[in-house]
Amino acid sequence: MKYKFNHNLVDKNLKKLAKSIKYQTLFGLSKNHGFKRFKNEYDLTNIQFDFLNMLSFQCDISLDVACGEVSEKILTDDIYASAYSYYKMQSYKEKKKEVEKENRVQKSTSKNATTFTDTWDFKTKK
Repeated sequence: MKYKFNHNLVDKNLKKLAKSIKYQTLFGLSKNHGFKRFKNEYDLTNIQFDFLNMLSFQCDISLDVACGEVSEKILTDDIYASAYSYYKMQSYKEKKKEVEKENRVQKSTSKNATTFTDTWDFKTKK
């Protein structure tokens, strides 16, 4: 009999681990103090990468709950968490567009005319 890998079961268990206080604490400590999370520090497997993403997501949500930006219900309901994640990503994209517009640099082309450009011009020494 051939064994079939169950991705949904793995994701469910990784989410459960990522929500635990133990792994949240270890994740926070590893970010702040730089100790290794895994034996293989650089070439992470897909499961390790997914687990770190889930830990980071849970850390962000916990921080937002602590700051009062969202209710605690988001910690217990995956649908709310996914919707909040989508909302935050869309808000981030909108803010990024606004910042890009504000960071446009004026470039003088003549004494009377001014145009805008999205790049910085660096003068080279002659």
